[in-house]
Amino acid sequence: MAFNKLAGALAGKKSGLKSRPPDLGVNIANSTLFTNASTKRRGSGSRDDAPAAAAAPEQKSDEEVLDEYVSTLYSAYRPEKLSYTQRTKEELLAEIGAWLRPGYDAAIAARSRATKSYQAELDADAISRGMGASTYVTDMKYRQQRAEAEDLQALETDYAAALARQLSDALNTEQERALEVAAFNAENENAAYLKAYDMALTMFQAYKARQGAGGGATVRRSSGGGSSARTTSAENCEAFLAGLSGRERREVYSASSPSGANYRAELIASVGSRGYVELMKKYPADNRI
Repeated sequence: MAFNKLAGALAGKKSGLKSRPPDLGVNIANSTLFTNASTKRRGSGSRDDAPAAAAAPEQKSDEEVLDEYVSTLYSAYRPEKLSYTQRTKEELLAEIGAWLRPGYDAAIAARSRATKSYQAELDADAISRGMGASTYVTDMKYRQQRAEAEDLQALETDYAAALARQLSDALNTEQERALEVAAFNAENENAAYLKAYDMALTMFQAYKARQGAGGGATVRRSSGGGSSARTTSAENCEAFLAGLSGRERREVYSASSPSGANYRAELIASVGSRGYVELMKKYPADNRI
Protein backbone atom coordinates (compact mmCIF):
# COMPACT_ATOMS: atom_id res chain seq x y z
CA MET A 1 0.00 0.00 0.00
CA ALA A 2 1.30 3.50 -0.81
CA PHE A 3 2.01 6.15 1.77
CA ASN A 4 0.86 9.74 1.41
CA LYS A 5 3.40 12.55 1.43
CA LEU A 6 3.83 12.67 5.20
CA ALA A 7 4.38 8.94 5.53
CA GLY A 8 6.77 9.05 2.58
CA ALA A 9 8.77 11.77 4.31
CA LEU A 10 8.96 9.70 7.47
CA ALA A 11 10.31 6.70 5.60
CA GLY A 12 12.55 8.72 3.32
CA LYS A 13 10.77 7.29 0.26
CA LYS A 14 7.34 6.09 -0.81
CA SER A 15 7.05 2.46 0.13
CA GLY A 16 4.72 -0.12 1.61
CA LEU A 17 4.07 -0.40 5.33
CA LYS A 18 5.79 -3.77 5.49
CA SER A 19 8.99 -2.34 3.98
CA ARG A 20 9.45 0.22 6.73
CA PRO A 21 11.87 -0.44 9.61
CA PRO A 22 9.95 -2.16 12.45
CA ASP A 23 10.64 0.62 14.94
CA LEU A 24 8.16 3.48 15.06
CA GLY A 25 10.05 5.57 17.59
CA VAL A 26 13.27 5.60 15.62
CA ASN A 27 11.45 6.48 12.40
CA ILE A 28 9.70 9.45 13.94
CA ALA A 29 12.50 10.68 16.16
CA ASN A 30 15.00 10.72 13.31
CA SER A 31 12.68 12.54 10.96
CA THR A 32 13.39 16.20 10.26
CA LEU A 33 9.66 16.82 10.64
CA PHE A 34 10.02 16.43 14.40
CA THR A 35 13.08 18.40 15.45
CA ASN A 36 11.98 18.40 19.09
CA ALA A 37 11.21 14.68 19.23
CA SER A 38 13.37 12.38 21.31
CA THR A 39 13.33 8.59 21.49
CA LYS A 40 13.85 6.83 24.78
CA ARG A 41 13.32 3.45 26.31
CA ARG A 42 10.35 3.28 28.69
CA GLY A 43 11.80 3.20 32.20
CA SER A 44 10.41 2.50 35.63
CA GLY A 45 8.78 5.93 35.75
CA SER A 46 6.51 5.38 32.72
CA ARG A 47 2.75 5.37 33.22
CA ASP A 48 -0.14 3.91 31.28
CA ASP A 49 -1.85 7.29 31.19
CA ALA A 50 1.01 8.90 29.23
CA PRO A 51 -0.29 12.05 27.53
CA ALA A 52 -1.78 11.61 24.10
CA ALA A 53 -2.53 14.40 21.66
CA ALA A 54 -6.08 14.50 22.98
CA ALA A 55 -6.97 15.57 26.49
CA ALA A 56 -6.34 13.06 29.29
CA PRO A 57 -9.29 10.65 29.52
CA GLU A 58 -11.65 11.13 32.42
CA GLN A 59 -11.78 8.65 35.26
CA LYS A 60 -13.96 5.71 34.34
CA SER A 61 -14.98 2.47 35.98
CA ASP A 62 -13.20 -0.74 35.00
CA GLU A 63 -16.28 -1.86 33.11
CA GLU A 64 -16.42 1.41 31.19
CA VAL A 65 -12.72 1.22 30.36
CA LEU A 66 -13.00 -2.36 29.07
CA ASP A 67 -16.13 -1.53 27.08
CA GLU A 68 -14.34 1.43 25.53
CA TYR A 69 -11.39 -0.76 24.56
CA VAL A 70 -13.67 -3.37 22.98
CA SER A 71 -15.79 -0.80 21.14
CA THR A 72 -12.85 1.11 19.71
CA LEU A 73 -10.92 -1.99 18.69
CA TYR A 74 -14.02 -3.53 17.16
CA SER A 75 -14.51 -0.40 15.06
CA ALA A 76 -10.95 -0.80 13.77
CA TYR A 77 -11.19 -4.53 13.07
CA ARG A 78 -14.77 -4.69 11.83
CA PRO A 79 -14.81 -5.36 8.08
CA GLU A 80 -17.10 -3.62 5.66
CA LYS A 81 -20.30 -5.59 5.11
CA LEU A 82 -20.92 -7.21 1.79
CA SER A 83 -24.30 -6.39 0.33
CA TYR A 84 -26.50 -8.32 -2.05
CA THR A 85 -29.63 -6.84 -3.58
CA GLN A 86 -32.13 -9.53 -4.39
CA ARG A 87 -33.80 -9.20 -7.77
CA THR A 88 -37.55 -8.77 -7.62
CA LYS A 89 -40.11 -11.20 -9.01
CA GLU A 90 -40.87 -8.79 -11.84
CA GLU A 91 -37.18 -8.49 -12.76
CA LEU A 92 -36.76 -12.25 -12.78
CA LEU A 93 -39.90 -12.76 -14.85
CA ALA A 94 -38.64 -10.31 -17.46
CA GLU A 95 -35.20 -11.93 -17.54
CA ILE A 96 -36.50 -15.50 -17.79
CA GLY A 97 -39.17 -14.59 -20.33
CA ALA A 98 -36.56 -12.89 -22.52
CA TRP A 99 -34.81 -16.20 -23.23
CA LEU A 100 -37.67 -18.67 -22.69
CA ARG A 101 -40.49 -17.06 -24.71
CA PRO A 102 -38.81 -16.94 -28.16
CA GLY A 103 -38.69 -20.73 -28.38
CA TYR A 104 -42.40 -21.05 -27.70
CA ASP A 105 -43.24 -18.22 -30.10
CA ALA A 106 -41.30 -20.05 -32.80
CA ALA A 107 -43.21 -23.28 -32.10
CA ILE A 108 -46.57 -21.43 -32.20
CA ALA A 109 -45.69 -19.77 -35.51
CA ALA A 110 -44.64 -23.11 -36.98
CA ARG A 111 -47.94 -24.71 -35.91
CA SER A 112 -49.94 -21.87 -37.49
CA ARG A 113 -48.00 -22.23 -40.75
CA ALA A 114 -48.73 -25.95 -40.75
CA THR A 115 -52.47 -25.26 -40.55
CA LYS A 116 -52.39 -22.75 -43.40
CA SER A 117 -50.34 -25.10 -45.53
CA TYR A 118 -52.78 -27.97 -44.90
CA GLN A 119 -55.78 -25.79 -45.76
CA ALA A 120 -54.11 -24.61 -48.96
CA GLU A 121 -53.50 -28.22 -49.95
CA LEU A 122 -57.18 -29.02 -49.31
CA ASP A 123 -58.30 -26.13 -51.54
CA ALA A 124 -55.92 -27.15 -54.31
CA ASP A 125 -57.06 -30.77 -54.16
CA ALA A 126 -60.75 -29.76 -54.16
CA ILE A 127 -60.23 -27.52 -57.19
CA SER A 128 -58.39 -30.25 -59.05
CA ARG A 129 -61.28 -32.57 -58.40
CA GLY A 130 -63.86 -29.98 -59.36
CA MET A 131 -65.32 -30.00 -55.84
CA GLY A 132 -65.03 -26.32 -55.07
CA ALA A 133 -66.01 -25.24 -51.53
CA SER A 134 -67.61 -28.51 -50.57
CA THR A 135 -68.92 -29.41 -47.15
CA TYR A 136 -66.07 -31.91 -46.83
CA VAL A 137 -63.43 -29.27 -47.42
CA THR A 138 -65.09 -26.87 -45.00
CA ASP A 139 -65.34 -29.58 -42.33
CA MET A 140 -61.68 -30.58 -42.72
CA LYS A 141 -60.57 -26.97 -42.45
CA TYR A 142 -62.58 -26.53 -39.27
CA ARG A 143 -61.07 -29.66 -37.74
CA GLN A 144 -57.58 -28.46 -38.58
CA GLN A 145 -58.25 -25.07 -37.01
CA ARG A 146 -59.57 -26.71 -33.86
CA ALA A 147 -56.53 -28.97 -33.68
CA GLU A 148 -54.31 -25.94 -34.12
CA ALA A 149 -56.09 -24.12 -31.28
CA GLU A 150 -55.63 -27.12 -29.00
CA ASP A 151 -51.94 -27.36 -29.86
CA LEU A 152 -51.42 -23.65 -29.29
CA GLN A 153 -53.17 -23.85 -25.93
CA ALA A 154 -50.93 -26.78 -24.97
CA LEU A 155 -47.86 -24.74 -25.90
CA GLU A 156 -49.06 -21.78 -23.83
CA THR A 157 -49.77 -24.07 -20.87
CA ASP A 158 -46.33 -25.62 -21.15
CA TYR A 159 -44.76 -22.16 -21.34
CA ALA A 160 -46.57 -21.00 -18.21
CA ALA A 161 -45.43 -24.13 -16.33
CA ALA A 162 -41.82 -23.73 -17.48
CA LEU A 163 -41.88 -20.05 -16.54
CA ALA A 164 -43.21 -20.87 -13.07
CA ARG A 165 -40.51 -23.51 -12.50
CA GLN A 166 -37.74 -21.21 -13.64
CA LEU A 167 -39.07 -18.36 -11.53
CA SER A 168 -39.31 -20.54 -8.43
CA ASP A 169 -35.73 -21.75 -8.90
CA ALA A 170 -34.49 -18.19 -9.46
CA LEU A 171 -36.26 -16.86 -6.37
CA ASN A 172 -34.77 -19.68 -4.28
CA THR A 173 -31.33 -18.91 -5.67
CA GLU A 174 -31.72 -15.22 -4.82
CA GLN A 175 -32.74 -16.11 -1.28
CA GLU A 176 -29.80 -18.50 -0.88
CA ARG A 177 -27.35 -15.87 -2.07
CA ALA A 178 -28.77 -13.30 0.31
CA LEU A 179 -28.48 -15.79 3.20
CA GLU A 180 -24.91 -16.66 2.22
CA VAL A 181 -23.93 -12.99 2.25
CA ALA A 182 -25.63 -12.48 5.62
CA ALA A 183 -23.85 -15.53 7.06
CA PHE A 184 -20.52 -14.31 5.66
CA ASN A 185 -21.01 -10.88 7.21
CA ALA A 186 -22.04 -12.37 10.56
CA GLU A 187 -19.02 -14.69 10.60
CA ASN A 188 -16.62 -11.88 9.78
CA GLU A 189 -18.15 -9.55 12.36
CA ASN A 190 -18.02 -12.25 15.03
CA ALA A 191 -14.37 -12.96 14.24
CA ALA A 192 -13.61 -9.23 14.41
CA TYR A 193 -15.41 -8.90 17.75
CA LEU A 194 -13.56 -11.88 19.26
CA LYS A 195 -10.26 -10.44 18.06
CA ALA A 196 -11.16 -7.03 19.48
CA TYR A 197 -12.26 -8.53 22.79
CA ASP A 198 -9.07 -10.60 23.12
CA MET A 199 -6.89 -7.56 22.43
CA ALA A 200 -9.02 -5.43 24.75
CA LEU A 201 -8.52 -7.90 27.59
CA THR A 202 -4.76 -7.84 27.04
CA MET A 203 -4.72 -4.05 27.11
CA PHE A 204 -7.05 -3.92 30.11
CA GLN A 205 -4.87 -6.34 32.09
CA ALA A 206 -1.83 -4.18 31.37
CA TYR A 207 -3.84 -1.12 32.41
CA LYS A 208 -4.84 -2.72 35.71
CA ALA A 209 -1.32 -4.00 36.35
CA ARG A 210 0.04 -0.47 36.02
CA GLN A 211 -2.67 0.87 38.28
CA GLY A 212 -1.77 -1.75 40.89
CA ALA A 213 1.88 -0.81 40.62
CA GLY A 214 1.07 2.83 41.18
CA GLY A 215 1.61 3.71 37.57
CA GLY A 216 5.24 2.65 37.52
CA ALA A 217 4.94 -0.82 36.05
CA THR A 218 6.62 -1.36 32.71
CA VAL A 219 5.18 -3.28 29.80
CA ARG A 220 7.86 -3.70 27.17
CA ARG A 221 6.51 -6.46 24.94
CA SER A 222 4.01 -6.14 22.14
CA SER A 223 1.02 -8.41 22.05
CA GLY A 224 1.98 -9.73 18.64
CA GLY A 225 5.73 -9.59 18.22
CA GLY A 226 7.09 -10.37 21.64
CA SER A 227 9.94 -7.85 21.27
CA SER A 228 10.64 -4.85 23.46
CA ALA A 229 9.12 -1.64 22.12
CA ARG A 230 10.66 1.82 21.98
CA THR A 231 8.65 4.85 22.96
CA THR A 232 8.31 8.34 21.56
CA SER A 233 6.22 11.39 22.26
CA ALA A 234 2.44 11.43 21.93
CA GLU A 235 2.75 14.21 19.35
CA ASN A 236 4.99 12.02 17.19
CA CYS A 237 2.56 9.12 17.49
CA GLU A 238 -0.30 11.34 16.39
CA ALA A 239 1.65 12.76 13.47
CA PHE A 240 2.65 9.26 12.41
CA LEU A 241 -0.97 8.04 12.34
CA ALA A 242 -2.10 11.20 10.57
CA GLY A 243 0.41 10.45 7.83
CA LEU A 244 -0.93 6.96 7.15
CA SER A 245 -3.82 6.01 4.92
CA GLY A 246 -6.89 4.38 6.43
CA ARG A 247 -5.81 0.97 5.16
CA GLU A 248 -2.31 1.42 6.59
CA ARG A 249 -3.82 2.30 9.97
CA ARG A 250 -5.86 -0.86 9.80
CA GLU A 251 -2.66 -2.85 9.30
CA VAL A 252 -1.21 -1.22 12.42
CA TYR A 253 -4.34 -1.49 14.58
CA SER A 254 -5.00 -5.12 13.64
CA ALA A 255 -1.29 -6.09 13.69
CA SER A 256 -1.88 -8.00 10.44
CA SER A 257 1.84 -7.92 9.60
CA PRO A 258 5.05 -8.07 11.69
CA SER A 259 5.69 -4.37 11.06
CA GLY A 260 2.11 -3.52 11.97
CA ALA A 261 2.44 -5.46 15.23
CA ASN A 262 5.65 -3.58 16.09
CA TYR A 263 4.07 -0.22 15.34
CA ARG A 264 1.06 -1.05 17.48
CA ALA A 265 3.25 -2.18 20.36
CA GLU A 266 5.22 1.05 20.24
CA LEU A 267 2.10 3.20 20.11
CA ILE A 268 0.74 1.47 23.21
CA ALA A 269 4.10 1.71 24.96
CA SER A 270 4.30 5.41 24.14
CA VAL A 271 0.83 6.65 25.08
CA GLY A 272 -0.59 3.80 27.16
CA SER A 273 -3.66 1.69 26.53
CA ARG A 274 -6.18 4.48 27.01
CA GLY A 275 -4.14 6.95 24.98
CA TYR A 276 -3.91 4.38 22.21
CA VAL A 277 -7.68 3.99 22.23
CA GLU A 278 -8.09 7.76 21.96
CA LEU A 279 -5.73 7.84 18.97
CA MET A 280 -7.70 5.06 17.28
CA LYS A 281 -10.86 7.10 17.70
CA LYS A 282 -9.23 10.21 16.26
CA TYR A 283 -7.55 8.37 13.36
CA PRO A 284 -9.90 5.56 12.32
CA ALA A 285 -8.93 2.73 10.02
CA ASP A 286 -10.42 2.01 6.64
CA ASN A 287 -12.32 -1.27 6.96
CA ARG A 288 -13.44 -1.56 3.37
CA ILE A 289 -12.71 -4.90 1.75
